[in-house]
Amino acid sequence: MSTPDDVILDDATWSALTGPLARFALGGDDARCFPPDVCPFSAARDWRDPPRSVRQ
Repeated sequence: MSTPDDVILDDATWSALTGPLARFALGGDDARCFPPDVCPFSAARDWRDPPRSVRQ
């Protein structure tokens, strides 16, 4: 059985970019990142079919 914490840890970077710190994230519904001077994290909602901006 999954707990809410398990779901967050399944994709910790995406959870950070869409959770309480989302106001600092750049991007849209499919790909996000923090500003490079803040943190080098980026993520796609689904890496099996990443958005075009992430593939380039």
